[in-house]
Amino acid sequence: MKIEPFEGGRVRVTLKQSEMTALGLSYEELLLGGEGLQKALGALLWQLQEKTGLHGVGQRVLIEATLGESGGCELVLSGLREPSRYRIKEGQLVPRLFWFAGLPQLVQGCKAVFTHMSHRIYRSSLYYRGGYILSVTPIDGPRAGAAQLLGEFGGYLGRGELLEELVCEHAKPIRCGDAIDAVSRYL
Repeated sequence: MKIEPFEGGRVRVTLKQSEMTALGLSYEELLLGGEGLQKALGALLWQLQEKTGLHGVGQRVLIEATLGESGGCELVLSGLREPSRYRIKEGQLVPRLFWFAGLPQLVQGCKAVFTHMSHRIYRSSLYYRGGYILSVTPIDGPRAGAAQLLGEFGGYLGRGELLEELVCEHAKPIRCGDAIDAVSRYL
């Protein structure tokens, strides 16, 4: 069996007559259907998943069959894909900035977020300019609970990458990337 994956989730499989017999397939059965076709194609798809990592679970797969040399056949399978993974949409990752007048308010806010939803924070950075400025990028997007928690202890400055860049340029950076974790861990 020769397997050639190519773009668009398509795979070309070249089968010899002996391989078709081992799978329980015949060219006529591929064209007209039959009782053993589903079982044979299931076994073929299982082998393809093991060798290429692509699968057809939960979706329609188009199979084009052409007669090959010496009684074998060539199959082109379309619609296969890699298993889906949870991915954060980059458009949802918008930083929100908060201002804290003193260290006690900052520590209380960071501890509240760390205790209740540290797993929902993608990135957090801390700056100083006449007070503490905390930039928090929650995974939750617009419905972020971290913003509500921090709003209880500090003032909301705004949201967006441009505002974060402005603060980064004009304020002294204290901790970048994991500020909430660091403040909660060390204080």
